[in-house]
Amino acid sequence: MSSPNSNSNYDVFLSFRGDDTRRGFTSHLYAALIQRGYKAFFDDEHLQRGKVISKGLMKAIDCSRSSVVVLSENYAFSSWCLTELAKIVERMETKGLIVLPIFYHVNPCQVRKQTGTYRDAFKKHENNPELDLDEVDSWRDALKAVSNLAGWTLDEMDVEAKFIRDFIDDVSSILDVRRESARQSNVYFDRSLESKTVNPANAHLVVGKLLDDEYPDDFIKAQVLSLRSLLPVVGPLVEECEMRNRLHILTQFLENLVSEGSQDVHVHNALGKIIIDNNENPEHFLTTNPCYDSRVVGKYCEKQDNPILAVVAYRRGQCDDELINVTNKYSLFKLQARYVVERMDCDLWKKVLDPENEQRRHLIDQVVSTASPESKSPDQISSAVKAFMCSADLLHELVELIENIVLQDTAFSGNFNLQNLLILSAIKANSSKIMYYINRLDNFDGHAIGEVVMEAQLYEEAFAIFKKFNLNFQAVSVLLDNIGSINRAVEFAFQVEEDAVWRQVQLREGRC
Repeated sequence: MSSPNSNSNYDVFLSFRGDDTRRGFTSHLYAALIQRGYKAFFDDEHLQRGKVISKGLMKAIDCSRSSVVVLSENYAFSSWCLTELAKIVERMETKGLIVLPIFYHVNPCQVRKQTGTYRDAFKKHENNPELDLDEVDSWRDALKAVSNLAGWTLDEMDVEAKFIRDFIDDVSSILDVRRESARQSNVYFDRSLESKTVNPANAHLVVGKLLDDEYPDDFIKAQVLSLRSLLPVVGPLVEECEMRNRLHILTQFLENLVSEGSQDVHVHNALGKIIIDNNENPEHFLTTNPCYDSRVVGKYCEKQDNPILAVVAYRRGQCDDELINVTNKYSLFKLQARYVVERMDCDLWKKVLDPENEQRRHLIDQVVSTASPESKSPDQISSAVKAFMCSADLLHELVELIENIVLQDTAFSGNFNLQNLLILSAIKANSSKIMYYINRLDNFDGHAIGEVVMEAQLYEEAFAIFKKFNLNFQAVSVLLDNIGSINRAVEFAFQVEEDAVWRQVQLREGRC
């Protein structure tokens, strides 16, 4: 990234297929680089006769700041070009070599997927018994790596002179922009290395400096990618980019780390934020990724004015306080109610049902009308009912809660305990509804509930319960002893035609 400071360094290493472009495009590109003041390596000029060409080229690559790779139609037919390219990619990944691909009269997709002449070239290499197949595979990988970089495409209809002029301007923005600033930044680099590369311990400071100095994104991305797993920690690098709203620069770097198995929370937090910013199915990430920090990402969602996603993040991490706060702030009480019901946490129920909670009524309404009726978990229903029972002033709400569960078409419509509890609670809260419940419900303890209703002096309701459950002796006793209607008792005896019932009626008539 720094300027060459000795005769052994080059600004640009040119990689090309000689038969395709040496006497035309590449020679003109080389001349333009020289004219602009860059020291460029062009093998036709710099390799001395009699030297072993491979060693000379490899050393030139090692001593270069960047490499321009001219990917032409027949590039892949040259095993030498591919060996050279593999070395270039290796230096890119380990030493931060800047790689600038030019797709010369070929489609980048053809290079990436290795179709057309690139497919034909690799068939030839694979059938060559003198070649090692592992080496051929390394050539494939190198081509894919380079074709995935941001590059330049020169079509057959393009004017080469204009293309070269524009390309040199782009190269200048990458290699030469703010040279003085880069010189001042050298304190962050490891001077002990053969060519100055970023010291991993200071990477976050370097990237911050480059961002402030408005270096091109592709250049910064290349530097970050060159570090990969060498960084001791990722957090500071993420921080530097995020504070400048440039987190997206790290996308490929972060994705590579994740694909390599990283579970670093800073990696996953940053990737989650990028996905949220790009709206790339963020809910899927928030619900399936096990490695991010729910509080950190949830706060980021709030900062981005996306409370729904904040709730998803907080819910995943059971961040109770944060979820309650954001749902209160944005009046998302249905989401809050569902979360509280799902959590089944006594302390959380106490908090939201506290009379001092200003949003208590909104929460209760949603628990009663939505969250509990739609739940299919008996444990969740039990927890919600117990929470309402523990709040002395919520008796009416308890009745409404259970009513919505057992009288609507829910998974617990026929629940024995809930039907019992509904009638028992209604005795204290609203006895006028008990007869309605008796007629609607079929799975409660008729004997026990009837006795409790009797104790509450609700005799008509008690008679209805005993009659419903064919407890006819108890039913006629209510008519005779509590309601005091001999006529209704006789009528009931005719209906049921049971000896015990008639004896009870006749005994009463005898007394009369």
